[in-house]
Amino acid sequence: MLNLKCAVLSALLILVTPYCFAAAKVTAIQIDGPILLFTMDESKSDTTPDCVEQGNEELWGFDLTQPQGRAAYILLLSAVSSQLPVEVITTGACLPGMAVEQALSLYFTGESQP
Repeated sequence: MLNLKCAVLSALLILVTPYCFAAAKVTAIQIDGPILLFTMDESKSDTTPDCVEQGNEELWGFDLTQPQGRAAYILLLSAVSSQLPVEVITTGACLPGMAVEQALSLYFTGESQP
């Protein structure tokens, strides 16, 4: 019985864990009011949320009114100026009121990929 509970809990954790996409270089950054939008040089996987509108599939977004959005903006600018890759972790949802996938966090090692 304990093994079954562990298996169920593991499966649930996998379902609610945010998705991470392979490191890629940032190709564009746009500020649209309080929203930071950016694109990468590699396509997203097929796990784009259903709320993303056609034409926005390759966009990621952060809310610049939040501290994590402002920190992401600085990190993205650093990555662009250094021409180094960034990993994006998604919330698996859209930014509130927008049809753009919301990024949860970024991972920037400061090292180039082979």
